[in-house]
Amino acid sequence: LGTAGNSLDLDELRNVFRPIGYYGANVGDYRKAEKMLVDTLYTEMLHKAANLGKKSLFIVTGSPSSGKSTVMKQMDLSKVGLVFESSLNGQSRLENVIEQAKQEGFKDITVMMVYNDLLTCFKNSISKGKQTNRFVSLGYLVNSFRDNISKLNRIHKQHPDVEIIPMDCAGNKKAQRVSFEEAANWNYKVSNDDVHALLSYLKEQIAEGDLDTSQLSQIARGITRLDEFGEENLSLARDIQSSMVPHTFPDRED
Repeated sequence: LGTAGNSLDLDELRNVFRPIGYYGANVGDYRKAEKMLVDTLYTEMLHKAANLGKKSLFIVTGSPSSGKSTVMKQMDLSKVGLVFESSLNGQSRLENVIEQAKQEGFKDITVMMVYNDLLTCFKNSISKGKQTNRFVSLGYLVNSFRDNISKLNRIHKQHPDVEIIPMDCAGNKKAQRVSFEEAANWNYKVSNDDVHALLSYLKEQIAEGDLDTSQLSQIARGITRLDEFGEENLSLARDIQSSMVPHTFPDRED
């Protein structure tokens, strides 16, 4: 709270766990504590902004590694009461965040949804993981991506007073604001071909020697629980699994 300013950024927040053993690769061990802390800090930061008379909330959301932070760097959000950057996965999570702000008297609420295609999100997550030692698992990424199906439509229907800003970053192109109608057609479905592209790219990374066993174990967590498995995808998954020692496929959910 002393250093966050007006921004609740989960990447920064996780650093508070470092003195008690967090080092990036073990992010799953801190998932429950992270959510509890986020909920607490969000409440406190809403109170703080309201007490300062700054009852404006700017939410930046979208799939993991879709480009949210990159888009934010291009904007001046210093005068906003509270900026909340998060994928906000889960049933009604985004809706609950908005509702809580309204209960605090916030009337100026904006949701910026950042879109990127699934394969590019995966490539971004691996690139970022090599820098931070925290990799998004393939299973978690796929489920988070699909979680955005109809999300904008739900927000528009339940909170028509909330401003929605759709930003298209597909293929890591320069962020471009699009209409609500265009954003409603963003494809968040995951096909057999999509999973094949993800597994193929991961296999390429393994072949190039860019990932060690520990990193690969983070990425591959949940790989056997993906729904979109044709015979070819199963073969790819087995090839990836054979690149790892048996204990690197934990059963723990992300």
